[in-house]
Amino acid sequence: MADLPQSPIQQAIEDDVRGLKSNWVWFLVLGIALVVIGIMAIGSAFITTLVAVTVFGMLILAAGIAQVITSFWSPKWSGLFLSLVLGLLYVVVGFMLIDSPIKAAAGLTLLIAVFLIVGGVFRIASSLTLRFRYWGLNLLNGVISLMLGVIIWRHMLDDEQIYLWVIGIFVGIEILMSGASWIAFAVAAKNLPDPDEASRVG
Repeated sequence: MADLPQSPIQQAIEDDVRGLKSNWVWFLVLGIALVVIGIMAIGSAFITTLVAVTVFGMLILAAGIAQVITSFWSPKWSGLFLSLVLGLLYVVVGFMLIDSPIKAAAGLTLLIAVFLIVGGVFRIASSLTLRFRYWGLNLLNGVISLMLGVIIWRHMLDDEQIYLWVIGIFVGIEILMSGASWIAFAVAAKNLPDPDEASRVG
């Protein structure tokens, strides 16, 4: 009995599976590299903080310059003045972040603390009122966020230089978790069923 022709969608899925299985080692290498970089970032939190703030400032500065330039491409539109002012504001903020990354780190750390407190309170309130599925996990997440935000806030009020390493630790944890995700993805890709063997068995 002749084999039925494959649909384009099925063929595309099988090609993707072959590509994932053949490249799982590179995904694993990427994941391990990110884990190592994340651990190094956490271990050198102060340097990571300065680098993160400086890079953030460069991105804002570049966005501001781009917005100022594009504002003059259509000089007759009604939003020219607002777009120009916002672009100049981005440029000023970006320059301030690059020029004084340590002082900027203090402001950003305070912003992170406020975000964690507000986000934690919102998660706790929504979990207790809505009681959706797995609301307990969201409640735990809210409690942890709230506690972490309060800890950062209290330490900053005590004039401790917590802002010198908080951002670096957060960036390091993010890189570390991203690496762990890539490692898990690589293992999953390696264990995908081979479409060629499946077709032969079928």
